Amino acid sequence: MNLNQSPYEFEYVGGASNSYVFETTNEVTYQVKFKPTPYLFVNFPKLGEQVYELVIELVYRPTADKLRADPAIGPTVLAICRDFFANKERILLYICETADARHLARVRKFDAWFREFTTSKFLKLDIQFPDTNGLTYYISLIFRRNHPDRHIIIDEFDVLAQQYDPDK
Repeated sequence: MNLNQSPYEFEYVGGASNSYVFETTNEVTYQVKFKPTPYLFVNFPKLGEQVYELVIELVYRPTADKLRADPAIGPTVLAICRDFFANKERILLYICETADARHLARVRKFDAWFREFTTSKFLKLDIQFPDTNGLTYYISLIFRRNHPDRHIIIDEFDVLAQQYDPDK
């Protein structure tokens, strides 16, 4: 990702999924959602209220042609995440979409974006687990290092990981 690339302009539209939208120079429209995910930390409901699942959705494309690489999408998603993290106690959950079997490319892209976004202010926890069909799910949790409940977050995410990977 090009650090000098300017992000696209985006708009916060709100709603139940705390949505943002942006349009690329190729007239492709994306919606970035932060869906409340209170069920992640069932033992800590107040903490669960701070968890939001990141969803990046392609809303409109003018043609059925293959989408070309667009160096401004990454910086735009990062700018939106920075805006989202203005509330310092929010926790971001990313579950890599597996429906079209391109999840490995997605997880690599997301990890690259995070490396560009990361500062000493954020911590990213990762787990992966296979389902019964042999498909691997990749899940990440991102939050501020100075989150007042960071130790609980880490412990509870580890409990979640152990539920899906008994070898851990």
